[in-house]
Amino acid sequence: MKLAEALALRKELEADIQRIYAQITENLTYLEEDGPDSEFDMDDAFVELIDRHADLGILIYQINKTNNQTVLDMGLTVMEAIVLRDSLSKKLALYTSIRSSLSYGARSRSREDDLKVVTALSKKELDQEIAVIQEELKRVDLALQEGNWTHDLVEFSNERLDSYLMGGN
Repeated sequence: MKLAEALALRKELEADIQRIYAQITENLTYLEEDGPDSEFDMDDAFVELIDRHADLGILIYQINKTNNQTVLDMGLTVMEAIVLRDSLSKKLALYTSIRSSLSYGARSRSREDDLKVVTALSKKELDQEIAVIQEELKRVDLALQEGNWTHDLVEFSNERLDSYLMGGN
């Protein structure tokens, strides 16, 4: 299974867990005279919830192990590239917010006809830096997408974790 497929499967498992959880919580109580919903088997649903949760735990282990071991063409592991992408995204958000504030500040202060507004930062340099961050972010994101579709998920092999995920201690 490719890493991208595992990521999609993780979303499916998370959705299944939420669906089963909702069914269980909806059927936890009932009116005594009505009795429990005859079409819903609480025991089966609870077993299914535990099984899906164990499957999700194993899959997350595999994804994380793959992310830590797989080196992308750019020379970073998937995990390092994810950290870089997140950092670049936050940096871009900060820079664009500052750029937006810079424009707003100049407009709001320009209403005073007798005052000349001077900006503390160069709009041109800020725009250039934003463009550099956007390009780097695009490069990292493309490397991650390529890696997700070209690298296989590592096998699960952790007996200690397996016993916890499957309900043992």
